Amino acid sequence: MTLLVKNEEDIIRENILFHRALGVDGFIVTDNNSTDNTVKILEELKKDGIPIEIIHEPEVTYYQDVWVDRMIKIARDKYKADWVINADADEFWYSVSLDLKQDISRYGKKCNVLQTFLVNFHPLENRKDFLKSCYFIKRSLRPFEMEELGITTNRFGDACFRSKVIHKTKGYKQIFMGNHRVQMKNKKEKFCPYIKPYHYLVRNYEHFEQKVIKGGRAFENYPDKVKGEHWRRWYAMYQQGKLKEAYEKEFAINSLDKLTDYGIVARDNSVYNYLKHIKVITD
Repeated sequence: MTLLVKNEEDIIRENILFHRALGVDGFIVTDNNSTDNTVKILEELKKDGIPIEIIHEPEVTYYQDVWVDRMIKIARDKYKADWVINADADEFWYSVSLDLKQDISRYGKKCNVLQTFLVNFHPLENRKDFLKSCYFIKRSLRPFEMEELGITTNRFGDACFRSKVIHKTKGYKQIFMGNHRVQMKNKKEKFCPYIKPYHYLVRNYEHFEQKVIKGGRAFENYPDKVKGEHWRRWYAMYQQGKLKEAYEKEFAINSLDKLTDYGIVARDNSVYNYLKHIKVITD
C-alpha cells in the first residue's frame, strides 16, 4: 500500500493497523511536511515491526501523481510487490472476506486493474471520535429530492461515488491524479464488489477547515489551475470568512434528519466493527 499523508495524526495509526490486519504486506508512505505527530506515529509503528518505508517530501506544491508514481515504482522494484493499493490516510479499504489478498486474487488472473467505488463518510455528528460515528452516503439524491430539501450541492450527487483502482505492478505505466485511473500495458479492468474504500474525507468542521487551508495553499502554487477546483473554491470562502456557511451547505447540516429518512445517509458499522475486533479502538 502506498500512502500520501500530511497532518493525519487523528487517523494514520488506525489506518495502518486496519490494513495490516487485512493482509497488506508493507507500506510506502510519503509525508509532505506534516507539522503534527504523523511522522512520530509512523516511526512508532515501524519500531513495532510493521514494514513501513517513509519518504520525506519537502515540496510545497502538490504533485500527488508524481509522488504516488515514485512509491509505486519502489513497491515494484525494491519490494517486488505484485499488486498495489494507492490509498490516502482517510481511506479504509474494507475487504468483505477480511482478507485483501483473497479478494484481489478472485480476479488476479483475469485482469491487471480492479475498480472499486468510494463509500463516503458523512459528518452527521460533529465529534472528535468520528470513527464511532458510522454514517455514510449510500446513494445519490434524485433531482426531486434535492428540490424538496433545498439542496443544490453535488455532495450527494453521482460525483461522490467516484472509482478508485487497485493495480498490478507488472505492466504499470502511469497513475493519474487522485488515484482514480491508471494507465497499464494491455490494460484489463474489472469491477471488484468485494473491496470497498470507506472514505473519511471530512471528519468534522474543525478537520474540514484545516483540510481547506492545507489544500487551498497547496493548489495556490500548483501550475495546472484546472485541478483542485473545489479546494480553490473552499479556500476562497475561508479567506472571505464564509467557510462555516459553506460547510453547512455542502453537507446539508440542516437536512440531516431528512437525509436519513430518505435513505441517502445510513449507518454502516463495517470499519468500526473491524477496528473494535482488532482492538485498535474501544467502546
